[in-house]
Amino acid sequence: MGASLGNIDKKISEFLAPAGAIMVPFVGFCLGSGINITNLVKGGPQGIALGFITCFVGGSFIVFCDRIIGRRPGYAGWAVATTAGNAVAVPAAVAMVDPSYLPYVDGATVQVAASTVVTAILVPLITDWWVKKHGSPKFPKQAAATKTQGA
Repeated sequence: MGASLGNIDKKISEFLAPAGAIMVPFVGFCLGSGINITNLVKGGPQGIALGFITCFVGGSFIVFCDRIIGRRPGYAGWAVATTAGNAVAVPAAVAMVDPSYLPYVDGATVQVAASTVVTAILVPLITDWWVKKHGSPKFPKQAAATKTQGA
């Protein structure tokens, strides 16, 4: 709705622009409150490994594309190297299409849930480290290097 209103009238867009920064913590809290940390235990080592693979293998590929194709610093690549929370529903959806996968739904679901938790913890840390090392529009590389050295 905000996109529609903002495109209809520039004054509405200017009026609502400051609200974007205010909404980020609330959206983050809503997303984070739905993540159950006990899924790490339920998913076991396989779920944790899936999270690390998603983050580091997938993230490396995305960062490579971000830097080479997009000619950007790469922080956005790390920022999206997560297992989305809605991915937890994928094993059940696959089993609906092909019932031969029904025996694997429970195990796969907790593994994907564990991967979601692992990437929700790792990705912000990696993205922050990457921005400090390589910079971003908000924190240019020179300022990021100075900030890291001064800390």
